[in-house]
This record gives sequence, structure tokens and C-alpha cells, in this order.
Amino acid sequence: MRLKQSVEEREHVELLMEYQNKRGGRVKLQPMVLPQSEFDHPEKGDDLYAI
Repeated sequence: MRLKQSVEEREHVELLMEYQNKRGGRVKLQPMVLPQSEFDHPEKGDDLYAI
């Protein structure tokens, strides 16, 4: 079920990118940045923050 939904969403995005290109727009894909982990705290340190 999730694979089917994922494929459907990908098709929607591809249609949107194709439309933008036809209208003279430019699609610039960038890598996604992972959010900072709750254990990576620069002020308190990893071990202390985990506890």
C-alpha cells in the first residue's frame, strides 16, 4: 500500500516538474538535510544530554 502511494506521489512531482519546464521555469533539486538528533547537543555533550 505504501509503495503504491509513494509511486503515485512521485508521478505527481514528475508532472509538476514537467509543467514547470514547459512554462520556462527551472527545477533545481537539492539534497535533503537530516534534522539534528536529540542526542547531538553542542553545549551539553552527547552522553550528558542522552541521560
